[in-house]
Order: sequence, then structure tokens, then C-alpha cells
Amino acid sequence: MSPVQVVKTFITAVQAGEMEEAARYMTGDFVERGWTPQPLDGPAFLALMSKIRNALPDFNYHLSETSAQGEDVAAFISVAGSHTRDLALPEFGLPLIPYSGVAIQLPQTRATFRVKGDAIAEMLVEAIPGGGLSGLLQQIDTELPILPRLGTDDITRLNESGDTHL
Repeated sequence: MSPVQVVKTFITAVQAGEMEEAARYMTGDFVERGWTPQPLDGPAFLALMSKIRNALPDFNYHLSETSAQGEDVAAFISVAGSHTRDLALPEFGLPLIPYSGVAIQLPQTRATFRVKGDAIAEMLVEAIPGGGLSGLLQQIDTELPILPRLGTDDITRLNESGDTHL
């Protein structure tokens, strides 16, 4: 299967809510970056997509202009759907979001899929204003909570403890 076919099959499975099928096209160390505030591993990404599909049953990626560059596949994604059911995203610090009936349409975004063999190792989505999970939530009148900023004393304590992941 060509890298472009792998990506198209993966996206089609996610859109159809066939998460077990989608998982077959993900490496064991799959990571998604850019569509969410923090990178997601494969199970977390599929769980998020399942929740979004449940709340937006007509959820669609609108994958277009796919092209392979070796094992990388470049594409454009434009997410759309109608928020017709409640959305639960406690992992992002959000209370239950009641259905709004709003039809969402996110701006077209560049994405790169790193394909290894017949599976996707990495999904890199360009973070743009109004895009990604934040854009989806804004359109249904919800915001991701902003984490508190670290002060100079906090950073010094973190560095003294040996934690370099700020």
C-alpha cells in the first residue's frame, strides 16, 4: 500500500468511527502533534476522535491535495461537523459541553503524516488561529482552560530538581 493510500485509509476509518480499523494504520509509537495543545499518543488520539465523532456525528476531515514525498505524506485538512450531542473532554479540564446545534467549519490546515511501512508514525498538524481542537471549541462557545504561567522562582525550582521539561 502506498503512503498516500495508508493516510487515506486511516482518515476514512477515523471519520467512519472505526477506531479499531484506524489503529491498524498507526505504529505502536504513533504521536499526533498540533491539533491539540499537547501531543497525543495513539490511544489518546483515537479516544479523542471517538468523543468528537460522538458529539458531531457528521464529523469530517475533508482531506485534500495529498502528495507523497518519500514516506511523508503532505495534505490539507479542513474539519467540519454539527455539534448535535454533548461533548465530554475532562482530560482537557473541561466540564461537559452541552450540544449547541452549531455547524462548525475549521480553516484548512496543512498536515504531514510520517508513514513507516503500512502505518502512520506521526501526524503533524500546523497550528493556526481558529484551527485544531481550540478552534472547534471556540465555534461551540467553549475555550480550553489556560494553564497558569510559571514564574522565575518556579522555573529555578524545576531546574534545581533536574526537571528540564518546562
